[in-house]
Amino acid sequence: MRRDGRTLDHAKLETIRLMAVERVRKGKSAPAVIASHGFDRTTIYKWLAVTAKLGVGLDALASRSAPGRPRSLTSPQEQQVFRWINGNDPRQYGLDLGLWCWQS
Repeated sequence: MRRDGRTLDHAKLETIRLMAVERVRKGKSAPAVIASHGFDRTTIYKWLAVTAKLGVGLDALASRSAPGRPRSLTSPQEQQVFRWINGNDPRQYGLDLGLWCWQS
């Protein structure tokens, strides 16, 4: 059964990556190691390649938070937009469609 790594939390994935690379370094075959974890055969070769770079080592397998898209507005601008929308009707701004109207 193949496992989809996207369904696992970051800490668990990091542990799997570290264990798999360590087992290969201790002499186990890469395909056997990755098969025991249920991942695709090519996955472990990416992990081994990134850890083989000079000065990187196992730190390359550490989990990191995804930076995401940068904010378009500053905090004061966000607060201003919130004040415009909160408690007002879209028709006050000349909009025909009330996309942000909530019905209680």
